[in-house]
Amino acid sequence: STRTALAALRRLVAHIRALPNLVLVMMAPDLESVHEHVAEHFTTTVELSLPDVSRRAAIFSYHLMTLLGRAVHSHGYLFGCSASCCTAVASALSHRHLSTSPSSSSSSSSSSPSSSSFSASSSLASAALSASSMSAASPASHRCLFSIVNLHSLTTTSCGDTLRQDTRMMAATLLACGLDPQKCTLFTQSHVPQHTELMWILACVTPTGLLSKMTQFKTKSKTSGSSLGLFAYPVLMAADILLYGATDIPVGDDQTQHLELARDIAEKFNSSRSTNLFPTPHPLFTQSTRVMSLRDPLQKMSKSNPNPKSALFLTDSPEDMRAKIRSAVTDADRSLSFDPQQRPGVSNLLSLYSALSGRTVDNIVDELGDSGHGALKSALAECAIEKLCPIGEKIAELIAPGNTYVDDVLVTGARTASGIADENLAKIRQVVGT
Repeated sequence: STRTALAALRRLVAHIRALPNLVLVMMAPDLESVHEHVAEHFTTTVELSLPDVSRRAAIFSYHLMTLLGRAVHSHGYLFGCSASCCTAVASALSHRHLSTSPSSSSSSSSSSPSSSSFSASSSLASAALSASSMSAASPASHRCLFSIVNLHSLTTTSCGDTLRQDTRMMAATLLACGLDPQKCTLFTQSHVPQHTELMWILACVTPTGLLSKMTQFKTKSKTSGSSLGLFAYPVLMAADILLYGATDIPVGDDQTQHLELARDIAEKFNSSRSTNLFPTPHPLFTQSTRVMSLRDPLQKMSKSNPNPKSALFLTDSPEDMRAKIRSAVTDADRSLSFDPQQRPGVSNLLSLYSALSGRTVDNIVDELGDSGHGALKSALAECAIEKLCPIGEKIAELIAPGNTYVDDVLVTGARTASGIADENLAKIRQVVGT
């Protein structure tokens, strides 16, 4: 009856108010009281009629409960009455969302949310050029997806408002660095739940011995304690890559071990299931594969380092950048030469200057070799200010109160990414039998 349906929906509405862009499929248009009660919580309402009117109460009291949480897209949940109905509506919605995908070439990347340092802007943590095999793109084209991997941050970051703010800041940073939502897809990892479903599937074929060899797990477990999340997060990273059939992954050299693991997992899955579903991912390196700390050039520049002078942040003022570079560690030899093993501090500054200016290290040494550390630091500071401060100004503009551009981009990006993920995960489920 209508009363039964309304009672069930009232219980459900309390749990779904916070979810945006929900899709409600009403099986009986004449149940107006039900429709009016919940329609305000849904972006789209699709009305379908059932020939068997006597089944209406069961539709709402049973199937709404059992289908709650079946994702059509990361922001769209389908409430339906039968598998055939769900399939038809999901297909229609999938085509509608996929039609919003950019027609030009696109790429995919993963960035962990936190305050944005120069190291994050130079390598974007890890990225993927997703081509062919499971994606809708043709073999000659690439789809670019940039994922803010906030689930990875749970291994080190407290959840709640801080993580949400950091996630939004990372999105603003990537947009300020030049990502064009018309040419690529930017989304938040947790808004595409297919990542975690694939992680579990891949975890079931991943030997624990491989995970125990991960250098970052050994290092971080000594300082921040060990957890299942810290131990298994490389499998989630593999899912981030393999879900989109990625073949080329821009990484820093500190992430090559994890990428090798993703390749091993893909090969093991393909072998165990007698399939070639997952292509082999390969690394793409930039000129600067690792940016080192200004205060300890033997360690990489890190957003999480407690010493604020160890990293250049994209939101730093010109004065802060000058002060940090001026205090950067060098050595007693006043000449300039590039030798990362013997002279890590000077070599780090030369690498930074080369990356920011586009000049070769040899060219810089030839020009400043007799001028000493002071001249190098001064030239590097002015170059950093010229290249990075405009990005900081753009970030401030994007996160200003009342500016919803970042949020809009992430919502649209999640829909697009979910459409791709749905299509690819359906093929994976078919192989594993789920």
